[in-house]
Amino acid sequence: MNWQHPFVDVFKQFGVFEIAHTQSKGQVSVVQDNQIGRKIIRLLGAISANNMVQIPDPCQGIKQLGLTGRYIYIEFIPIKGRYFTMHFDLQIKDRDPLIKLTVSNMYDVHKVQQSQLLIPYPKNAPNKWTILILDVEYFLGNFGLLPSSLYKSFKGIHSLKSFQICSSMNIRGIYTSDNLYDWETMPKQMLFKLAKGQKWTEEYQIAYWPALDVQPHIFKQPLVEVTTDILDNLMKIQENKEKYKQETQKSFKQSQVQHNTQQIEELVKRRPGDQNVAQSKSVDAQDHPLQPYPIQQLDKIIGFTVNSCPDIKWGRQTETQKQITYAAGQLLVQSNIQDGKQKFFMGHSKAISCLDVSKDGEWLVSGQSEKNAIIRIWKNNCDCLSAFATPYSQLNYLSFSQDRKMLVTVGQDEHNREIIIVWGLEKIESSRKPILFAKQTSSCNILAIKFSPVDNNKILSCGHENIRFWRIKDEHLPGASVVLNHHARNTTFTNFDFEFNYEDQNVSNIYFGSKNGYLFQVAYQSQKLMQVYKVHNDAVTAVCLSAGFCITGSLDQYLRVWPLDFNEFYIEAKHEGIITSLDISIDGLQVACGTSTGGLGILDISSHHYKTIIRSHTNVINQIQVHPFSKLLITLSEDCTIRLWDIEKSDQVYEFTFPQDDKCVCLSSSPIGMYFAAGFKSGTHRIFDIEQTSILVEGKYHDLEIKCIQYSSNGQQLVIGDAKSIYKIYDVSRDYQPIKTIQHSIQSQNVCGQFSKDSAILSLIENSTNIELWDTSSLQQILKIQTRFTLKILKWAENNVELLCGTTDGRIIIYGIERVNDTITAYYLREQTFMHKQSLNDFVVSPNMKYLFSVGAEQYLKVWDYEFQVKGPGSCQVFIGHSSQINSIDCADNGSTIITAGGKEGIFIWKFLGYTGKNERLIRMEQEQLVQQCTKIDMQQDQFEQQDQQDEQNEKLDDYYDIQENNENLQPNKDAHLHTFQQSQLVEMFSLVRQLPQKEEQEEEQGLANKNVNTPFKPDHFKPSRLQQEFKPITFEFERQILNRKRSRSQLKKQQNKQYQSTQLPFRQYILPQIKGQSQQPTLSCKYMVGYNTKTHDNIIWCQSYGWYAYTSQNFIIFEKLQQDREQQILSFDATVSVIYLDKTQKHLIVGLAQKVQDAAPIYVFEIQNNASQLGFKQIAQMNFHTQGVHQILLTEDEKYLISVGNGKECTVVIWDFITKKLITSSYTLDRINDIKISKYSFSKERIIEFATVGRDQIYLWAFTKDHKLEYFDVFFPKNINTNELEEITTFDYIVYEGNKNKQSSQSLNLSDRVSFDNSQQSQTVKTEEILLEEGSKNQLSFPQLQQEPTQESMKQQQQQQQQQQQQQNKNQITQLLILGLKSGEIVIMKYGEFKPIYRKQITNAEITYLKVSQAAGKIILGSTEHSFFIMDIKTVLTLQSFLDSGFAFQRIQLPAMVSSYVLDPFYTQGIFGLSNGNIYLISFTTKQYFLLNASNCDQSEIEIKLCKLVEDNILVTTFNQGIVKLWRMDTAELLVEYQWEKEIVEFFYDAQIKQIVFIQEFGQIKTIHIDRLDIYDQYYHIGKGGPDKIISCVFGIFDSIPGKFVLDESGQLFFLEHLYKNQEYIIRYIKALELPNVCQLVEQCEKRVIFAIEQDTGVVSTLQIDYNSTRQYPFAFTLFDYVNFLANPHGNLDNEQSQKDTQTLYSSVDTQTSIIPAQGFDNVYFAILNTLQYLYGRNYNKKQIILLINLNDFPLYLSLDNNLKIYVVTQNGSIEVVQPNEGTNQNQIHISQLNSQIDNIICQKRKTNFVITNKTIMNFYQYI
Repeated sequence: MNWQHPFVDVFKQFGVFEIAHTQSKGQVSVVQDNQIGRKIIRLLGAISANNMVQIPDPCQGIKQLGLTGRYIYIEFIPIKGRYFTMHFDLQIKDRDPLIKLTVSNMYDVHKVQQSQLLIPYPKNAPNKWTILILDVEYFLGNFGLLPSSLYKSFKGIHSLKSFQICSSMNIRGIYTSDNLYDWETMPKQMLFKLAKGQKWTEEYQIAYWPALDVQPHIFKQPLVEVTTDILDNLMKIQENKEKYKQETQKSFKQSQVQHNTQQIEELVKRRPGDQNVAQSKSVDAQDHPLQPYPIQQLDKIIGFTVNSCPDIKWGRQTETQKQITYAAGQLLVQSNIQDGKQKFFMGHSKAISCLDVSKDGEWLVSGQSEKNAIIRIWKNNCDCLSAFATPYSQLNYLSFSQDRKMLVTVGQDEHNREIIIVWGLEKIESSRKPILFAKQTSSCNILAIKFSPVDNNKILSCGHENIRFWRIKDEHLPGASVVLNHHARNTTFTNFDFEFNYEDQNVSNIYFGSKNGYLFQVAYQSQKLMQVYKVHNDAVTAVCLSAGFCITGSLDQYLRVWPLDFNEFYIEAKHEGIITSLDISIDGLQVACGTSTGGLGILDISSHHYKTIIRSHTNVINQIQVHPFSKLLITLSEDCTIRLWDIEKSDQVYEFTFPQDDKCVCLSSSPIGMYFAAGFKSGTHRIFDIEQTSILVEGKYHDLEIKCIQYSSNGQQLVIGDAKSIYKIYDVSRDYQPIKTIQHSIQSQNVCGQFSKDSAILSLIENSTNIELWDTSSLQQILKIQTRFTLKILKWAENNVELLCGTTDGRIIIYGIERVNDTITAYYLREQTFMHKQSLNDFVVSPNMKYLFSVGAEQYLKVWDYEFQVKGPGSCQVFIGHSSQINSIDCADNGSTIITAGGKEGIFIWKFLGYTGKNERLIRMEQEQLVQQCTKIDMQQDQFEQQDQQDEQNEKLDDYYDIQENNENLQPNKDAHLHTFQQSQLVEMFSLVRQLPQKEEQEEEQGLANKNVNTPFKPDHFKPSRLQQEFKPITFEFERQILNRKRSRSQLKKQQNKQYQSTQLPFRQYILPQIKGQSQQPTLSCKYMVGYNTKTHDNIIWCQSYGWYAYTSQNFIIFEKLQQDREQQILSFDATVSVIYLDKTQKHLIVGLAQKVQDAAPIYVFEIQNNASQLGFKQIAQMNFHTQGVHQILLTEDEKYLISVGNGKECTVVIWDFITKKLITSSYTLDRINDIKISKYSFSKERIIEFATVGRDQIYLWAFTKDHKLEYFDVFFPKNINTNELEEITTFDYIVYEGNKNKQSSQSLNLSDRVSFDNSQQSQTVKTEEILLEEGSKNQLSFPQLQQEPTQESMKQQQQQQQQQQQQQNKNQITQLLILGLKSGEIVIMKYGEFKPIYRKQITNAEITYLKVSQAAGKIILGSTEHSFFIMDIKTVLTLQSFLDSGFAFQRIQLPAMVSSYVLDPFYTQGIFGLSNGNIYLISFTTKQYFLLNASNCDQSEIEIKLCKLVEDNILVTTFNQGIVKLWRMDTAELLVEYQWEKEIVEFFYDAQIKQIVFIQEFGQIKTIHIDRLDIYDQYYHIGKGGPDKIISCVFGIFDSIPGKFVLDESGQLFFLEHLYKNQEYIIRYIKALELPNVCQLVEQCEKRVIFAIEQDTGVVSTLQIDYNSTRQYPFAFTLFDYVNFLANPHGNLDNEQSQKDTQTLYSSVDTQTSIIPAQGFDNVYFAILNTLQYLYGRNYNKKQIILLINLNDFPLYLSLDNNLKIYVVTQNGSIEVVQPNEGTNQNQIHISQLNSQIDNIICQKRKTNFVITNKTIMNFYQYI
């Protein structure tokens, strides 16, 4: 073969040195031999079987070498005094077994043992490097191993399959060739190194075997003279010398390499005894096909490896001030933000982990993390000053000193010790090596370290729980820690920067960021902590300072610019990811910001403008492709994104995301439009619309992962191959329908399909080593090419003739495909071996077919001459830059731009400098080598029949679309994009389909990958198929409609289920009450939970037989009974409950969650035990399928099947077997589903269920068949003819009317032809009769309607009657209608089958949110967002015509709020309604009364609890924003009264003397509520001047029998409040009593005549004693009785006054909230907590000392106290600690609250052991047992 001429270097070709290094056995090593100057393999072991190297290695996947050369050259030297052995296995054509040649110095004579020949090597041979030449032909022909007939035709009958090198030798290489060389004619690659003055024959020896002996240098003649075959071969070479030129001259250009024909002529003239000598000719540099050198250069990198090196630095010089330096893998990139030009610093071998720029901008430093980490110092012109190794295995941080004379580094060594090293750089320009100044092992963790800007001997660092100052002294670094007190506990300091004063060149402060969101200010000179500022809600990840500003970045994704007083930030910018690094330009006006998403942006402080200059992938890039239509670059990455880039601007244009559990594997761009196709791991393929950033088409016809996907060049076909080597061809023009399935019996190792450039041929990999060629027009196989290699990649050249095949062993083989008339022939053209050592990942050919670019796993990009003219060294140009393997390559701009990508380092754009013009080429196939291993496919008649049976679905689809195309030509309908067919054609087509044999139907199903699901353990996931009707079919072109529509993406007010978290603090859940059967009884019992989910629907159920109902609240289901004594039971879940469903037997509860728990959003099934006293729940099943959330659940009439719908994030429809609780099948829609209803009728015997779903402007009609398939077709609702906008369908239901058999066909069940909608009929507004509901008394809850609840027997009778009616209806023809509710407030009635609006009316001006029809009850109900509920009686409407003529006279019921969820009785006489205001009502339609069953707080984010206090120990008062106030009973958690006023309530207090709650509103208005009558009593208005500004606290107390009302405003002024009745008006007057600066809260203790004043952020509590004297002008006087600062001595261990002041100063900078509560069991004592200290304090204000200090388990937030002196403390982790200080123990009881968010308040009853905890919307009432 050509690739073996003139010789083969076996070691290089098959990677023998690598195998010997990794896969050898025994004492085998690869070393460098100094004598010959080459790398060798050394085998030292004495036992051959235990010390060997076998080639090929089994791990390579290569079965045989396939070397056909006559001579084997072995270059080796035996180890003196030991035995060696070599085995060569030869494969003889058409003969078994193998013939083995064994060479060893253990043998004395030649000996044949069966098929093995033992060849002796002389024991006395000189021990020097030897080239041993074995003549394979001689040994096969002279020892009887082959018959004489085969020996005479020896050429081409043998090949070297494998060999083994065993023990006791040094071997340099093995070669095979048909040429015979001596040391003078031997190629340079095979010769040994010869020193100057040495002679080759003296140092080495060459031996032609079989010689009788071996002399030092004499070349022996063979025993057999050169045969006539050899001479004839040489003459043949001479006669066909033009043919040998063509072996390396495929382009027929004069400048290419030619063979030296003169040498061949001289060879022929030699005597027959001479050896066959050939000599290779070198190529001159000027004639080299790869010109210039280098032929390309790196132009741009789109990438920022923030995960390995987050550092970014501005240029520090005037000419570089607009440049930013950052890392992209192993390259240091300097990018100009104005023109986008980049410079690259190349030299690292691993990814860069940290970098820095000197203050003068002259030098840069970068480091890579590995064993003995390398640091490189660069000049600004990209020259490397020095590269030196360090003792680090992980290099974390490095920094220049101010004058760049020193460098400090920190990291971990191999023993994981933290090491700081200071390097001296003063002489590095001359010595190229740094000087070790100091080295120190640190006992603490260090995350950042820097030199002081003013002192080179001082270094600062920070890390976990430490801030340190270091000083360089005597090659050591002594350090001093900053005293942080309690701030060091669990605090990690992440980064810091200096406040540098440029005027006096001093540093005043250093600012350190921490992981808890605080910024710590440390004085530079005193090294003391000065202030602590709260700057973020999450970890501070980056800090930098300029003159007058501090910029911080955080884990919360915010960048903030602060003035140095930190009162309020100046600029705030929200980013897409976590802020990882910041740097300020030298002019202080621009901030560079790096984020965790790979983004790099610039914030202009003066203009507040933010610009993103770099976006990049954050994980490995698997594939890139230049979109042929848009010229954009598409990239596919492991970060779950597909992105499109503008190559010229390097900007990201579009981005598509996909889920982690269904990764995108491959993609292909459409050449005719702005689309691309993507294949996913689940077997799904999706077509994406780039401009609309939406999914155009989605299908699943493969069971396994899709491995390849490829468009044809004309964009008309798409081929997809999966992991099972099943290929499917799709017709793009026919809505991506599969038209061909190609299956193979053996699964291929690699899957690849590629169309030729003219789209006429499709090439596929078959059985790993074969290539199949298919004709794309006839869809028939036309050729099969068999190779000996494992194929990986197939690509066609631009000329449509050359097929390039990439293999797993790193070679490219090029075949020529000749097409003449109806014949096709394959020719072997050429190949290039060993292109990449590890693997060939991808390659691309230049458009002019002059160059080939390849990438592989060894991080190199190689450029080759496409003709492969040059062999060996110089055959390619190699380019480095990537830090990991390169996965993909493509070219743009007619080959002038080369793009590569692979690892996390980004996208590399190369500028190609070679020739890109037109390249004339000519290929003469008749002169090429015909491929013998080809099979032409002649399709005979029987083969056609077999092919038809394999692809039955192709015929069906062809017939189907032929009719479509014929009808399109006759009746085009471009506006609606719908097909109109003649009935006769459709009947003929489907009769043809029904006549197909059952076997063919099964093969069709197998071909379409829609397997029948016979077992619930193997569901048919996501495999929709077109619904085949037995009546007239409805045909559609869904994808074309999407293309021609601009669909509205407005959100429904009826939102999909989501989970809303109000805080990010960790929380735990405590599930109460316990389920029956559990024995443990908690000490903390949740009696009532007040809350209701208004953001989900279908969250109320009603069990009428047992008189209980249930509703959801966040993660809980609350069960209550309809009785006077209120009682709750609660079920808790791990996520928000979105839907609950009760079956007809009322024995099973089905629960769906709104988000996934671990891997899925489960559906739970509980068995209900309806006991008289308490309900019992037993979980019997958990059904997992939905990944994002469950939106809706329905059971069929017979309750055998359950249908679940996923939320808007997944849009799935799932069928479950409710008896076994197993999944049967599933499908999906392309848009969200708003509603689902099940039809009572099934219009085919083959169907079990028919149901429908609606969403946006689309109706899906589904059928679940008996063979467990889920089929569908869809209908689009037309646009509004007035507004030309899409109309959204929000809800719907079915209604059925009977018709006689003699009726017209319009009332027939059979669906008529599909036509476009008729919107000519305008909707009319319906006049409704409004019903006013009266509020019923709570004592009337047991009203007569509840006693009329049907029993189970009556319900069974009713079901039997309905079944009988249904059977009777089935005998007659019926008409089924769809009633649709629209977002516009209209209802539309559609006839099922025709799907034309036959009636349309405007019911309301707001969105219709739900619609329900019950023909048994004779009612239609619907609701809207305008707080209305509509009822229509249809009992008297018996026919379709009377129904349409009824006028739809709805009765309107006005409700307090919009209905979120509802449940009705079977007769539609009453129902339970959950409203959007959080209240749940029982409404009777017959008595026109409503009853408040349960009052809750609205869970909308705009309405939150503001104030919460207890009045008279049994009335809980809560106020909300928007002026809402609610009063609750503490013992039953029932709502007493609710008011809403126009103005906000800022404070309130209880006047016990007159029993009124006084509410203070904005602008001084006061309202009061009397607690006995629960009505608004009086209204007071402020009069006069001098009143409070903004009231922040108020108290009421009776001091010495005198009532006192005091209010405090935000300025710290205390006023006495006085009520007056003057001039027949109620007025109030404020009298200023005292100034209390910085006080934020007042707490009274009336019996002690004291008021406690709590200061803001200082921890100070002042005790004021009140004195009343009526003779004074101001009767109340105040005396400071006690003063305490809890922050002065927080731990109780400081006696020094100065230490207390320092500690107070330290804590005063922290936002400290202090809460106190007076103790009733202790005299003159109150309890206090501070949110920054984990203590509970007890203060005796009479003795002026702290008498109690109790440790808490977490930081406290709130506290409360009951009469038993139990203190309830709410902590930040959501738990409640119960402290009993009188027990004298420090063991607190910890309980976990049931709120799934942070607790905002806790209030205890004084006389009972009840308390309530609240958050923003929910209240939990607990009882302590």
